[in-house]
Amino acid sequence: MKLPVWQLFVTAILISFCSPQFSLAQEKAPAEKKAKPDVKGFEEKVKKQIEQRIVKEAKEKAENQALPSGVHVIVEFIEVEAMDFSDWLLENPLTSDATDLRKEVQVWVKAGNGKIIETMVVAARSGQRAKTEAIKEWIYPTEYDPPVPATIEAAGDKDYAEMIPANPTAFETRNVGFTLEVDPVIGNDGTIDLNLAPEVVIADEPSLHTTKLGDTESTVEMPRFMASKVTTQVSIRNGDYAFLGTSRLGITKLGDAKDPILLMFVRCDATGIE
Repeated sequence: MKLPVWQLFVTAILISFCSPQFSLAQEKAPAEKKAKPDVKGFEEKVKKQIEQRIVKEAKEKAENQALPSGVHVIVEFIEVEAMDFSDWLLENPLTSDATDLRKEVQVWVKAGNGKIIETMVVAARSGQRAKTEAIKEWIYPTEYDPPVPATIEAAGDKDYAEMIPANPTAFETRNVGFTLEVDPVIGNDGTIDLNLAPEVVIADEPSLHTTKLGDTESTVEMPRFMASKVTTQVSIRNGDYAFLGTSRLGITKLGDAKDPILLMFVRCDATGIE
């Protein structure tokens, strides 16, 4: 059966019009299916990242808790010639980091122009007070009953004057030597704040007090002490030196030192602080 020409013409137009759309739909379908997000895979990836982050934070927290909160505080008392120190000050300003000065002082010590009098080391925990002493207890009288005269009868009906010496009635104790008391606080930024009070006490020549009665004398010795104490607060970094101050105690262990002066340094060593 033959179709009319007009029907053939319409059928051809419909086929040519519909075929590209069908082909385009066929081509688009796989692309749309391929572009569809993998929700399950994304969830697994996020879950894995969260687990890794939790493990990392737990590890960091454990490492921080394992860091020691302690510090070793080192204080040095070094006697040098005052002129050497004055010459150094003329050319160099004092700064919070005194490591260069401490190295220069070590050169003087090796050359015989300096003497390390004492090195004190104490271990302390952050926020807690620590104290170390290298002392000798000096017990001495502070009050006396005064000397009184007395008449002594002698043979041959002849008397002569005598004196009952002064008698101690009260005593005190003084610690002679070196004392270090310190409160360290370790900061999160790597600095160490120190509140410290190093002290040096030495015994000086005693003072003499004499009472005379005729040809008789009664002498009382009263001890004298020389002391140097620095009470200060400094902030330093781990391993650095800080210069605390000077003193003129006159310990004089340099032999023929003309004008000795005592320098005081502090250094802190804390494990785990960069």
